[in-house]
Amino acid sequence: MDLAVSSLIELMEAQELYFYKNATQSSGLIGNNDVVILKVNGQWPYNGGTNTDLVKSVIKAIVGHPDGFTGEVIITDNGQGQGSMDHAQTNSYYHDQSNSEVGGMFGSYHVSAFLWDTIRSRTVADFNDADFRDGYVRNTTWNSDTEIYVSYPKFTTEHGTHVSFKEGVWDNTTGFDSDRLKVINMPVLKSHFIYGVTGCIKHYMGVPQGYIAPSVHITIPHEHFSIAQGGLATLMVETRAPILNILDMIWINANPLESSSKRGPYGNYDYTTYTDIIGASQDPVALDYWASKNVLIPVAMLSYVTYSSLDPDYEPLSPQYVGYGQMEESFHNYLRRSKDVLNDAGLQATMNQTKMNVFVTELEALKESDPNALDPLALVLVVILPISAGIIVTVVVIMKRRRK
Repeated sequence: MDLAVSSLIELMEAQELYFYKNATQSSGLIGNNDVVILKVNGQWPYNGGTNTDLVKSVIKAIVGHPDGFTGEVIITDNGQGQGSMDHAQTNSYYHDQSNSEVGGMFGSYHVSAFLWDTIRSRTVADFNDADFRDGYVRNTTWNSDTEIYVSYPKFTTEHGTHVSFKEGVWDNTTGFDSDRLKVINMPVLKSHFIYGVTGCIKHYMGVPQGYIAPSVHITIPHEHFSIAQGGLATLMVETRAPILNILDMIWINANPLESSSKRGPYGNYDYTTYTDIIGASQDPVALDYWASKNVLIPVAMLSYVTYSSLDPDYEPLSPQYVGYGQMEESFHNYLRRSKDVLNDAGLQATMNQTKMNVFVTELEALKESDPNALDPLALVLVVILPISAGIIVTVVVIMKRRRK
């Protein structure tokens, strides 16, 4: 996986999207003293959560900053009361590597895991109001367009860093440093039993508080319903948008809600298909669109004849195969509304695949003295570039250890 991530970074930089910010590349994404939030999926065990081998390799890349890394990396999520950084069975090669375990692998570097579920019940003020409690800051103004009360976490890490998801890194002398805080969004691509598809946009459901507004629903957090109107894009705009989205498509649940009871967001090992693909983009909408068209649907077609709920161009609601009633909204409609919110705020987002250019390259396999110890596997890397919305696909032949 380290080779895959380093190859992904090289591919990005070949197209002038630089991962490292330094004296020679002032437009780079990550500075050597930045505080980086890796927003993973920590809600689901098995293959439903973000691949922890991928998380580990991304952290290795960050702390390997060429200027020497002196910042901090935080692995985190709000699983809305169901999350964990310590799942016993995980999306990883050996199935037992948790996010907390990954956070403890980096010695003197400041790397940790923080579960926002543990602070979601407390509504607080931000650090500049002299409130140093961990918790959620929630706007009391209702956004009538996307039907959301915007909220965000603020907390102190185990290394003593005060982090406000919206405002940045707090210092008692100098105040907030917004530029120093970076978010990398790391969702898993899969089907979803209410919204058709989970990808980069819907993954931001792990950022807000999960506030139950009785006028919306008496038991379900209102943000779930706001997704249909583009509410998570509002959250990105009004708090903090990711500098990069890395979409985990290594194991995907491609079972459509209208054809299978095994539809996502669950990721049981026997529900998922191995595709070994990683995607990266600064445009979450474009990556969601491309991934559903070119990864999720082709896998679904291997087993099913109906899969309209996975199609980003299909507007109607698809009927449920079993249970739970109907969809809240189609994937197309919530993605389009999210795109419009981002565009209105001046951020790039597109669902126009005709603007996407695809390039393919291949790396040589690693040489090993013991051919029986390793298996060659093809790993596809996808980069969707900003501005031009070009997609670059790299096929990397790598070697992975067999599970004994």
